Amino acid sequence: MSATKANQGVNLLDANAVSTGTAAAPLRTDPTGTTPQPVTVAILPLPAGAATETTLATLATQATLAALNTVLTAIRDTAGVKKILDAVTVIQGAAAAATAPWAQRLSDGAAFYDATKTGQLPAALSGSGNLKTTVSESFPAGTNRLGSVRLVDENDLRLDMAPDATLPSGYRGLLAMGHDEDDKAQVLDVRIDQIDGQRRLQIEGKVSFTAPSPPPATTAVTITFAGALAISADQTDNYVIANGKRFVLQQVVAGSEGDSTEKGSCIEVSYFNGTTALLIERVYLNGFTTQVYPNTEKSRNGTLCDGNGTTKTIRIVRRRLSGASQEVDVVVRGYEYTP
Repeated sequence: MSATKANQGVNLLDANAVSTGTAAAPLRTDPTGTTPQPVTVAILPLPAGAATETTLATLATQATLAALNTVLTAIRDTAGVKKILDAVTVIQGAAAAATAPWAQRLSDGAAFYDATKTGQLPAALSGSGNLKTTVSESFPAGTNRLGSVRLVDENDLRLDMAPDATLPSGYRGLLAMGHDEDDKAQVLDVRIDQIDGQRRLQIEGKVSFTAPSPPPATTAVTITFAGALAISADQTDNYVIANGKRFVLQQVVAGSEGDSTEKGSCIEVSYFNGTTALLIERVYLNGFTTQVYPNTEKSRNGTLCDGNGTTKTIRIVRRRLSGASQEVDVVVRGYEYTP
């Protein structure tokens, strides 16, 4: 005999004897007790202080400010002064900068340039837009230079002129010629004066010249020729140039008595080659002393002043051009060397 199992079901009825526990009439769970129950809701109220989109934006801003404060704290010194160590670019914006610039106060390190410092800066720029200041302190030692100074005379005429410039009547200038043996400045007063309808150069002053020195390995030569000299009575003196040597004429110093009523005197220095006197230098005198510096070893026609120890000489001629007998003196300096 076989056994048969049968499944029995229970039909739940509500108070009205209607079936329940179906899709149309689901069972309800009793929410009493401690067992968690699943809940499905569309909208729930949030508790106080819960995060929202608005509070999250505020927190982001606060985080940025905190980071900036950290940076500022890192560049703040012990005195509490904020210092920016890197370069900072300041953008003024679209305002008209030329007509409405930013203001900046200037300080000398102790006080601002206003109130007590006002007198050290002008109230406004010059008409050309320049800031003009006054230099009240002396320049330090050295080669500092501020501009140039032009010398003028009492008529406001320049005391310096460019080369080949036309000199106006009444012009005056100063010609510095070094210093004398006492280290006193030797200066000549140079003027252009109107005399007899002509503009004439006038030079006043006293200058001492130092005789030239011969180069090393040469023989110095000094020829002196002096004394009273009458008209039409030329006097000649000769210096014999050593054999195998060449003569260099460095300086001629000559002076004479005389006055403006006569023609004066003349000095001629020549190279005599044994047959002909070849002129090197000629100086005219009339009551004064003058110096010339030929510094040459040739006559005017280009002949070298070579000696043979006998007939080849440096010839000096003193000549009176008019008037009575007068003193006429000459000193010739130079040297000999082996060419």
